[in-house]
Amino acid sequence: MKDSQSIAITRRRFAIGIGLLGLMGGLKALLAVDLKNVPSVMILGDSMALCGFGKSLDRRFRSSGCPKVFTYMACGTNPLSWLSIHPYTKVRTPCGLWTIESSEDGKISELEDTYGMTPGHKPVPHPVPKIEELLSAHHPDLLIVQLGNNLLDLPYGKKDHPGSQYDSFLNPFLDYVTPKVGKVVWVAPPVSGRVPKEKQDQLVERLKAYPAKNLTVVDSRDLLTYPYSQLQADKQHFMGKDMDLWADKVFSLINSENFPAPTAPPSMTQQPVPLPTPEKQISKPKRKPPIKVTAILERFTSPYSLEETSPYYKCLIEEVYKVRSSSDKSLRSKRIVLLRIALLQGKRKNLLLEHPGKTKDLSIIPFEDSTLANWACRRDARFTELAQFALSEDDETASKIEE
Repeated sequence: MKDSQSIAITRRRFAIGIGLLGLMGGLKALLAVDLKNVPSVMILGDSMALCGFGKSLDRRFRSSGCPKVFTYMACGTNPLSWLSIHPYTKVRTPCGLWTIESSEDGKISELEDTYGMTPGHKPVPHPVPKIEELLSAHHPDLLIVQLGNNLLDLPYGKKDHPGSQYDSFLNPFLDYVTPKVGKVVWVAPPVSGRVPKEKQDQLVERLKAYPAKNLTVVDSRDLLTYPYSQLQADKQHFMGKDMDLWADKVFSLINSENFPAPTAPPSMTQQPVPLPTPEKQISKPKRKPPIKVTAILERFTSPYSLEETSPYYKCLIEEVYKVRSSSDKSLRSKRIVLLRIALLQGKRKNLLLEHPGKTKDLSIIPFEDSTLANWACRRDARFTELAQFALSEDDETASKIEE
């Protein structure tokens, strides 16, 4: 832990490396506001927060007189990453963690492990903080959640339920936090140049449709103009003055007279909800044996460039196969999609033997049952009408990384 003022990070290092530093020079004058009616604030964020939003918003609340502020930023996370549920029980962030916590003596405890803190520095994997433990320890009156960017690469949901692909990631998290916090503010992503507007529309709509009176959704696309200053190669992450502006506007909205004030949730008068026992946390459901198929490769998508995959430096490509024979009779003579690891930790996997027309024997599992389904990474997701699978060997590789 260290004082944030002693951290020296260059923007040049940020742009060359991963785009995650989030330390900005010359902060603007902070708003002088009274938030004494909100004695405790918690902020959760992903790599966008690490780019500067989280640190700036944290400073604004502290300067306003809010006595306790707890900020947690973990790169590559989605809402489920913060829950103690399988398969996220032991999930770690591979590309940066930053925590800023108030203490009883009024001092600030800070832990930062991000790219570029020193020349060539790379963060080590860290366990993602769990919301069950954070709420039990700090009892925040206001919870600000800046998550969602890592959901935008999900394939589209069912045509008759647009946006349904987000529900299994959003609802379990909101089901847990909304009864336990007086006010929850979800800061939805700014415009992302890497995904269609339709996907971002659906994410905001599904958040606003969640039936909790103490949930307010902020559509960040209304607050900033794209493209942003210091926009990174992935067309999503940015830093600098627009990060300051984003934090300023979110803070102003929360502090406005028209913004609903936090109210004490029923659970605040009850005993803290006990966490699952370690035995229950690490237990895994039994997985069905892999499916054996013989299939012909028809086509595959090209991997993205290294710059486009930042800040996670992972990439999945899609291979389309026509199944000739299978241990699962329902797949015979059908076309399926196999999602393969093409880029991992900045290194390309050897897929040079992939040739259309080649017949291959494969051991596969449903993609939704694989560890790959939980990854924050770049993927194409064009063939959503076909059943999706992962190679057993790729799933084993991903599982070892997450351990």
